[in-house]
Amino acid sequence: MMNDKSYDTVIFDIGNVLMRFNWLDYVRPMWEPEIAGRVTEAIFGDGRWDEMDRGIKSEAEIVQSFVDADPKLEREILYTYDNCLDSLHRLDYASGWIRDVKRRGRKALYLSNYSKVLVEGKPEVLDFLSEMDGGVFSYLVGAIKPEPEIYQILVDRYQLTPERCIFIDDREANLASAREIGFQTILFSEYERGRDELNILLG
Repeated sequence: MMNDKSYDTVIFDIGNVLMRFNWLDYVRPMWEPEIAGRVTEAIFGDGRWDEMDRGIKSEAEIVQSFVDADPKLEREILYTYDNCLDSLHRLDYASGWIRDVKRRGRKALYLSNYSKVLVEGKPEVLDFLSEMDGGVFSYLVGAIKPEPEIYQILVDRYQLTPERCIFIDDREANLASAREIGFQTILFSEYERGRDELNILLG
């Protein structure tokens, strides 16, 4: 294991790490269970929302793919999508956590699957970005986690040494790809545990 002086960069996922994207709590009160499940499948099934995060296809094209997945629920799908910013919530601890990393003399970056629609639609949940040293949003580079390309883009852009980086994400698949490139990783489940695990690595 590397000693604590070896890690010079902490890389944060954003969704459900530095801000909360709580889809189920958003959609469940809106529709009866069967409809809520079908709407969720239409929007997220078969990687359709991933294309929003990738940022290559137009928003209109992607939204049409949601409707095409379950045409009988066009009204419900469009209403759910049109109000989806309500599923995004600011987390009070985010800015303080980032400042603590920087007080320790480490760089704080982000690597996130995130769409232009969400970035521009509710910027207040991302107010911590001003505290960070930079990062990569998927929609700006045409690649998404866990594809290797997006990790390499981050490494190249900030001239990182992967073995000196700690990556925090709430999805194991994303962490597996990060380890392939050489990052140390932390599987995030809740703030106190993630903070404590990071503190152990940083010393």
